[in-house]
Amino acid sequence: MDHEHEVVVPREGMPFKIDIFEGCSGNYTREAHWHNSVEIFAVYEGSLEFLFRNRKSVIVPAGCFVIINPNELHSIHAAERNDSIYLQIPLSAFEHYLTADHFISFRKRKPGGEKDDRFRADRELDEREWEDIGTLQEQQMLDLMRNVYEKGKEKPTGYEYEMLRDFYQKIHIARKNRMPSNTSPPKHCSGFPPSRSI
Repeated sequence: MDHEHEVVVPREGMPFKIDIFEGCSGNYTREAHWHNSVEIFAVYEGSLEFLFRNRKSVIVPAGCFVIINPNELHSIHAAERNDSIYLQIPLSAFEHYLTADHFISFRKRKPGGEKDDRFRADRELDEREWEDIGTLQEQQMLDLMRNVYEKGKEKPTGYEYEMLRDFYQKIHIARKNRMPSNTSPPKHCSGFPPSRSI
């Protein structure tokens, strides 16, 4: 079975590509494909279903985002109308974090999910506080993606700098969700299990 390699061409003058998802009207399926870039989908209204090579289905509801790793075979299904923005980031944006094999992998934790020692506190946090931290990160990513998209559309004076500022803030959030450097790279479209939960 052939799967399309999607070539990602960054926006002119920017180190990324960002746009409204073409399946926003619903009744849309983007067949299985892969790309060498990291892709982030933010869903503001409706929901999207992602199907990965290992047959794992991930439904991303409104108010959430999903990170798709480079070379990860996936398809996208939008049954109904949705308001979603996608961001594609070439691997060169992560050059200082790539393994010797030019690989990087991200995971996304469910808000309220596994605890993370990046968040330090003077006391033990309770479950509600951990959930609040996850919700805050989710909202930060959604706000940043909407800001970058809107600035690129409206083009107010100095918009390029605002887009880049928010883009690098997104990179910072994604970098904190990077898999350990000892994680092995997947074989090309091999069905390496996605390491995310929504």
